[in-house]
Amino acid sequence: ISFSCGREYEPCYTSLSPEAKEINPYSINQTIKWENQNGIIIEGKITEQKTERFIPSTPGQECEMSDNEDYITTISFNNFIFNVKIRSTTTDKISYSFEQRENNYPKYVFDVYEIPVNAFTDFYFKNVLYQNAIVAYGYSGNDEGPRIAIFSKEKGIEYVQYSNTNWYKR
Repeated sequence: ISFSCGREYEPCYTSLSPEAKEINPYSINQTIKWENQNGIIIEGKITEQKTERFIPSTPGQECEMSDNEDYITTISFNNFIFNVKIRSTTTDKISYSFEQRENNYPKYVFDVYEIPVNAFTDFYFKNVLYQNAIVAYGYSGNDEGPRIAIFSKEKGIEYVQYSNTNWYKR
């Protein structure tokens, strides 16, 4: 393959390590229950899990690209879905993200880039102990205040805060 940089290019493929694949605690057809700030329980179901090859296409970096492996889990609810993604970035680092999609468009995205596979740790948030977990920060097209999500190796998405007043927890 020849790009504008004038040299032949073969992408470097980075697959997910066995340790990285174990970070995803979900299994197909599993039911997930969350409670919101009003005490309402919502249920989602794991409807799809797949591995995809991701090829970045950043203009001007054609000769520095690498291919990455993504492991994607879809959690379906009545009127939205979550796509949870673990991506290989190097042989010992991953990126973790999930997005809430409504009508097939991303509404909120939460992510952590290039963290060591062993970066998961124990911490307290709002007087709750989260074990073997990481915090992902979120954004959307509108400004609704801070957004964070907590993901653990054992339970997956444990807490999602959309704004100062709207949240879900397992």
